[in-house]
Amino acid sequence: MFGKRKSKTNALALIDDRQRNTIAFAIARLLWRFRRQLAPVAVALLVLAIAVTALIVRLTAGTGWLIASYAVAALCASAWLTRLHGYDRGLAAIVLTIAGPWTILVAYQPGNGGLYGLWALATPVLGLGWWMSGTLRAQLRADAVKQRWNTVAQIAGVAGSKLLATRKTPAGEILTVKLAAGQTPEDISRKRIEGAYELRPGAVKVEQDKTNARKVLVHLTETDPWTQPLIHPAVHIVNNSTGLQP
Repeated sequence: MFGKRKSKTNALALIDDRQRNTIAFAIARLLWRFRRQLAPVAVALLVLAIAVTALIVRLTAGTGWLIASYAVAALCASAWLTRLHGYDRGLAAIVLTIAGPWTILVAYQPGNGGLYGLWALATPVLGLGWWMSGTLRAQLRADAVKQRWNTVAQIAGVAGSKLLATRKTPAGEILTVKLAAGQTPEDISRKRIEGAYELRPGAVKVEQDKTNARKVLVHLTETDPWTQPLIHPAVHIVNNSTGLQP
């Protein structure tokens, strides 16, 4: 009887461990799925960690080392800003302008509760700038295109190929794909890609990249410019002079 009780206890312990592992995996998978939307939260936690580190440096090494550390950080931040453009550079500059002095204040006044309230308030306010940015929308779209290609690649006969880049065109989209080892452009089934993307027959063109034998350009023509009626400019001028509509 004692042996049976022991086996039941072990079985329950294994079940609990499996449940915990499943929950942890589900949470990790959820965080990874929304990692781009949660970027402001990650930045806020990073700023808090920097403030704690600044406090430790001030208490252990002194103010001189703290000033030197911030000087190096300022140079690194300036170099990073030069790599950004437009809206992204402006948003990053605002975040750095607020976060830098805030970490210094925490290093000298760690018991000031108002500083942490400001941190909690600034996270969603500055995060709104990220959530409304075109960069986030572009990244989310790129993720969706990449995830869809992983499915299409299996249908098209080139499973294991990777989508490297995507570019919108007036007529559709161009996908830059790196084939898996042993695959060639001839292995790609254009008809299956057309069916997977629900395009018209002949809307897919596969072009070999000139710099790498394993890279191909997949042209997706979503709209055919030749299906629209073409009006000669001279006809337009005559119609306007007679008051007729083309």
